[in-house]
Amino acid sequence: QDVLVQDGTIAATGARLERGAVEGAEVLDAAGLVVCPGLIDIHVHLGRGREEMGQITKDKAPAAVKYLIDEMDRHNVEKSMIVPVEPLFPTDVYLEAAKLEPERLVAACSVIPRPAEEAVDKLKSYRDRGAKALKLQPRQYDPRDPAAERVVAEAVRLGMPVLFHHTDTPKSFPDWLTHLANTFPNGNFVVVHFGGVYGFWDVLPL
Repeated sequence: QDVLVQDGTIAATGARLERGAVEGAEVLDAAGLVVCPGLIDIHVHLGRGREEMGQITKDKAPAAVKYLIDEMDRHNVEKSMIVPVEPLFPTDVYLEAAKLEPERLVAACSVIPRPAEEAVDKLKSYRDRGAKALKLQPRQYDPRDPAAERVVAEAVRLGMPVLFHHTDTPKSFPDWLTHLANTFPNGNFVVVHFGGVYGFWDVLPL
């Protein structure tokens, strides 16, 4: 298989691609090697450990971002999504942190679904300020609460993926996720931290 890369993006793959398809293209022999796109980590918190994560403020963000970028470089990670969790890891801090390395970092936002209209307004504001996804943490909501679905609906309308923290998600979550997938077929739903209360095999049939 040949791989054609243009401007850092895989443009084409196939057997015996036309060598002269791009004038001046460099040809590399990667026989026996594994070729893959740049890695993107979609769930990162700022800080070196659990204790430090909860202490990141705007004035500490530059040092935390430098540490994260160094770790990304060490592990060949091209981009990361930094993910806040209100109120412990404030969205405001994460949005400002992402601006320090806009080519390498994007920020999600965290919204507590109650009060519902306030939550929707916050989500819109965060989206306008650059947030690329919504993160819902199980301590923030009950899957049976209509306010949680109201926030998810707004995220889908805004074209924002929704990240669900999995480790301590309630047992009712798989049924709710099935409901969301059926209700919002255009939604982009991501379950992070497989493990926790129920395991990968409980979610796989969804």
